[in-house]
Amino acid sequence: MGWRARIGLVYPDDSDSDDEYAAMVPPGSSVHVSRNDAPWSEDMVGAVLAHLSSGAIATATRMLVPVQPDAVAYACSSGSFAGGPGYDLRIIDEMARIAGAPATTATTASEVALRTLGAATISVVTPYEAARNDLLVAVLEAQGFRVQALEAFTGWRAALPAYRAVGLGLVDLLGPDLAYRLGRRADRQASDAVLVACTSFKTGPMIEPLERDLGKPVVTANQAVMWHVLRLAGAGAPLPDLGALFRIPDAGPVRRPARVPAT
Repeated sequence: MGWRARIGLVYPDDSDSDDEYAAMVPPGSSVHVSRNDAPWSEDMVGAVLAHLSSGAIATATRMLVPVQPDAVAYACSSGSFAGGPGYDLRIIDEMARIAGAPATTATTASEVALRTLGAATISVVTPYEAARNDLLVAVLEAQGFRVQALEAFTGWRAALPAYRAVGLGLVDLLGPDLAYRLGRRADRQASDAVLVACTSFKTGPMIEPLERDLGKPVVTANQAVMWHVLRLAGAGAPLPDLGALFRIPDAGPVRRPARVPAT
């Protein structure tokens, strides 16, 4: 296991981005993944809220305890903003208590990443329906960001059965090519950065090209999760080919924002 850092990740059981996370760590670091139950529902907001309320996140976090992680993360974007502003901090507190290690979420990590890059006005890419997009915008605005534009790709619902019929999944559909094109479409001149706000998007190969083509930072949920959890673990070494965020010299752990948890 990682002699430099052991990273514990929890994400929904419909995700399979293990290889992307493993490619985003410096030498000597290991990634250990546990999945929480993630029931599908027509009410997607209710479904992702159940990840915490049902105890599924807690159960998945306990499965990481034997590897003694140096830091843990809940790698689900909508699952960590579904309860509105401050909801992510509730998840952090629960995971940190169980794991005995610093914790973050995709929502928290994206906020910290954007702030670290100095972004205030952003363009956003998601695969969400209207209800989750509205919640995301409300959370981003509560964090102090201005959402200049939002590009949502909802066509995956219709295409997913055909992908599954040949042994592929959601992460194959939401690949780096799609994330790149949506990022270009969402970008506005006034935006300081582009945020790809869902961990179901595989984004590693497209971050650097999109940054070069747009001339501005790109933050993706998977990238932000790994950057923040590595910083919390004390292993935040700069890595090539992962965008401006990973080129920032490590100045020590970047803690969670000082916000009041939602009740």
